[in-house]
Amino acid sequence: FLMLSFIFSVLLWGSEAYSLTLLAAGQGQLLTLRHGFWVLCLLNLAIAVPISAGNLGTFEVAIVVVLRGFGFPLAESVVIALVHHLWQVVAIALWGGIAWVLWMGQKRSMS
Repeated sequence: FLMLSFIFSVLLWGSEAYSLTLLAAGQGQLLTLRHGFWVLCLLNLAIAVPISAGNLGTFEVAIVVVLRGFGFPLAESVVIALVHHLWQVVAIALWGGIAWVLWMGQKRSMS
C-alpha cells in the first residue's frame, strides 16, 4: 500500500503543479512544471499552520510571493493565486455536496 499511496501522491501533486502551469500560461506567463512543484512546496509550508478559515489570504500571499520570486508581475500572480484557490474550494464544495446528497438519500431509505 505504501507504493500505491506514493504513486497516487505523485499523480495528485503533478496534476496540481500542471494546473498552475496552465493558469500561468493563461496569463501569458511561463511556469515550468519544476517551478510549479516549488510553488506547491512553499505554499504547503505557508499553510501548514492554519491561521484563517480555508487559509484565506495566507494561501494567496504564499503563491504570489513565490511567483514574484520567479519574476512574475504582481497582477498575474494575484490572478493565478485566486483562481487556483477558487478551483480547490469549488472542487471541495462539489464533492461535499455530492456526498451530502448521497448520505441524505441513504438516510431517508433507512427510515
